[in-house]
Amino acid sequence: MQRVDYTRIKSHVFDTLEGYNSPYQEAKKMCVQSGYPFGVREEQMVSNAISEFHGWRENLPEI
Repeated sequence: MQRVDYTRIKSHVFDTLEGYNSPYQEAKKMCVQSGYPFGVREEQMVSNAISEFHGWRENLPEI
């Protein structure tokens, strides 16, 4: 099964946060439309991307 990568999630989250939408809902929609699953792994990637967006890069877990 093919899975979405962090770079794509991060880019989508950054775009979403700049537009004041829900990054989790928008990332889930993007994954579903692209045929990717959206589960705990992808939720963690969204969380990491939000942290990067706000400059909270310390202690990000590796996925």
